[in-house]
Amino acid sequence: MALSDPDADATSHQYDTHMETGKGNAIGQNARVTNYHYGLPQPQGSLEAYFDKMDNMKESLLKKNILGGRNKAVINTARALTLRILPSLDKAQKKQVLQYLYDSKLIGVIENDKPIIPLDRADLSRADLSRAELGEANLREANLREANLYGASIYRANLSEANLSFANLSGANLSFANLSEANLGKANLSGTSFYEANLREANLGEANLSGALLIGANLMGATFASELDQATLSQCKSLKGAIMPDGSKHS
Repeated sequence: MALSDPDADATSHQYDTHMETGKGNAIGQNARVTNYHYGLPQPQGSLEAYFDKMDNMKESLLKKNILGGRNKAVINTARALTLRILPSLDKAQKKQVLQYLYDSKLIGVIENDKPIIPLDRADLSRADLSRAELGEANLREANLREANLYGASIYRANLSEANLSFANLSGANLSFANLSEANLGKANLSGTSFYEANLREANLGEANLSGALLIGANLMGATFASELDQATLSQCKSLKGAIMPDGSKHS
């Protein structure tokens, strides 16, 4: 029988408790690797090196100068590191990176300020982002093909021109999100909230919209695979006030 590490077990337990409350914050510097890897054994390598580099830059990333601006050179370096490592990660590791960035207040909005690190064009394909907190993140043109975003909070996020084909967005909150020209072909959108979302010219071909909430959403120019496919809009929970693909407003 393998021997357990009391310190590691304690850290893992503390992190699990935080995850249950929806906080998921790091618990001390030494707990970071265990926290963001959900208490699982971690191979030494590029991912750990990435977290180390990001930790070293975190203070500079968060700090504003006397004019209220931030160090663009550091931001560009952090963004480049993130975009470079994502394609080499598996679906669980991609979630760890996003969780780290969110908990570090690097991709969410802080005091009405825009996200520090934009993730436009990021490779998050097949990522397990179920119940992830990605509110107001910049994911413009990101590759989220086949990603699991079940129950994720993505309100006010910029997903314009993003690839969400075959993605699972069931139960996700996309209220006020910008999905203009996004590819949602064959995505699972059952029970998804698109309240006041911008879906202008989005591809909804063969998407599952059963139970979706589209109150006030803008669907002008949205495309479907066929007239029969467009008829699936009738399966939505609500279209009240939505702008339909032909430009008419649903009553």
